[in-house]
Amino acid sequence: KHSDNIDELAESLFTRRVRALKQKDRKEEHHRIVTVSKIFHENTTQQAIAEYYERIFSPSPDQENITGLLLIYPNHLLHILEGSINRIIKYLVDVDRIENAGEDNMLSHTNIVNISYNIHERLYTVYRAKVLELESQNVAIYEPNDTDDKLVMETMTQITKLSEKIYQELQNVDIIETKIKDILEHIRENYVVPPQVVVGYLSEISTFAGLTKPSAYLEMHINPFDTSLESDKTWPVVDGIASYN
Repeated sequence: KHSDNIDELAESLFTRRVRALKQKDRKEEHHRIVTVSKIFHENTTQQAIAEYYERIFSPSPDQENITGLLLIYPNHLLHILEGSINRIIKYLVDVDRIENAGEDNMLSHTNIVNISYNIHERLYTVYRAKVLELESQNVAIYEPNDTDDKLVMETMTQITKLSEKIYQELQNVDIIETKIKDILEHIRENYVVPPQVVVGYLSEISTFAGLTKPSAYLEMHINPFDTSLESDKTWPVVDGIASYN
């Protein structure tokens, strides 16, 4: 598509999506993102991370709520978030800020594992964080039995089954808060969660092209998408595009 209007050419994908939603006069579409990160223990603790995200994602009358689950392993995080593209972008901006905080950063090696756009419905009713009491495992000696793309698919299957099971458990429950507390208390006994070595591997070691850094994803939303990029003129296609649904 070509246009003589320079301002139109300079519009980002995010800007156009927001404008289109306003024109349709309806609530923003919901999306689901899965990320993994490494904890920078010198500057934080597992509990401090849990409190940080539960605070910034607490319900607010001024903006649409984020729902999801944060699993905090001894050395890594697995984050499942559901919400509008605006809230997801804000989350990624914050992650990018944290990772570039120099000596004060509390997270590093964040990768976007998957993004599902325009999900039919949320699988989580609230946002909660859970610190997993586990023995720390050495990610450096982990050797996957399969290729990284299949490892990502297997991990996403586990996450989907976990999320769907939690969703079903919360149906027809009188006191949701009590049930959620019980679910999180026994999550390792009653549910299958991705192994910590896999989460760590996808964060720190994997070179799978489907894993995308927050900064790279944000770049796609900040830069105009109607303009010609250098990658459009090269072959093969540049790596680093997250797996999308």
